[in-house]
Amino acid sequence: MANLNRYKFSFGKKTLTLTTEYDNLFMEEIERLAQEKYQALKTQMPNADDETLALLLAINTLSVQLNREMEWAKQNQEEDK
Repeated sequence: MANLNRYKFSFGKKTLTLTTEYDNLFMEEIERLAQEKYQALKTQMPNADDETLALLLAINTLSVQLNREMEWAKQNQEEDK
């Protein structure tokens, strides 16, 4: 089994501990990005609670991931022709 890293950070008012295979440097970048996106949503929706903002952040992230996967599949399909 791979070595797992426990990484602790705050999101909104919650302190979270993630168990991950990634090192602290990678997780610090993830934390920075999450905080940046959280603050952008908080600015757009100042009355939203942290749970709503977290859900919107997750949905936005999945949307970006799905678009990238669709583009990757399309490129691979074109290369196979």
